[in-house]
Amino acid sequence: MTRNVGLAGAASLFGTQLNNDELAALELDLYAELTSVSPYDDALRTLERLKRAGLKVALCSNLATPYAIPAKLLLPEFEAYAWSFEVGAVKPEPAIYEHLLNRLGCKAPSIAMIGDTLEADVLGPERLGVHGFHLRRDAIRGPDRFASLIEFADHILGMGTVTRT
Repeated sequence: MTRNVGLAGAASLFGTQLNNDELAALELDLYAELTSVSPYDDALRTLERLKRAGLKVALCSNLATPYAIPAKLLLPEFEAYAWSFEVGAVKPEPAIYEHLLNRLGCKAPSIAMIGDTLEADVLGPERLGVHGFHLRRDAIRGPDRFASLIEFADHILGMGTVTRT
């Protein structure tokens, strides 16, 4: 996920040779997977709401190269992107968050980040001073933990529907 390569390039990195039929079959499977990608119901509403409030919205992701295409097509345009395959680092490595901070032109304490992986989306960013929040869609709420992006937006925008302890 730190290299900007497709399936053939990934196979080469792993020292695997694929014949044309094998590569074509894998590419078809990949394209079927890519067409199935869709955002969560609350994602688009939350992003638009945060943007309407005047906040910069960015994406920091460990996606493999092909998955960036549906992400860009399905989600509204972000002010900044930090793709692991472009940065050459994966979350929770500091370089990916530093890239995002530079692209946004912001200091770490002014950033709030949410994601579904504790180490990559909360603890890693917090080591640099970014406020990390854990998205737990299984409805387990707690300090710095939200069950939906709507709850996160409410908190960030100071609407008080989620109490941070």
